[in-house]
Amino acid sequence: MALCTRQVSASEIARRIGVSRAVLYKWKDEIIGNSAYQTMRKHNEPSLEAERDVLRKEVARLNQEIRRRQMELDILKKAEEIIKKAPGISISHLNMLANDR
Repeated sequence: MALCTRQVSASEIARRIGVSRAVLYKWKDEIIGNSAYQTMRKHNEPSLEAERDVLRKEVARLNQEIRRRQMELDILKKAEEIIKKAPGISISHLNMLANDR
């Protein structure tokens, strides 16, 4: 079973039970055949639909992050425009106010 699920390498399994890899694979073919082996391996792999769902969720999350970052950028650009239009305080004016004290 460990050979079919690939939790451990074939060499390791063969070493544990004291046979060669070739003998191990021969036993596998005699006992379960190749088609059953392929079926067992497919059950351990995630389905394409499950993988697609995971990827769709990731795309949705990334799109949401893009919208949030774009809104943040728009707010910063608007704040920059407002700051540029507002009259600034000159250093000389601040010095005059400080000297009047």
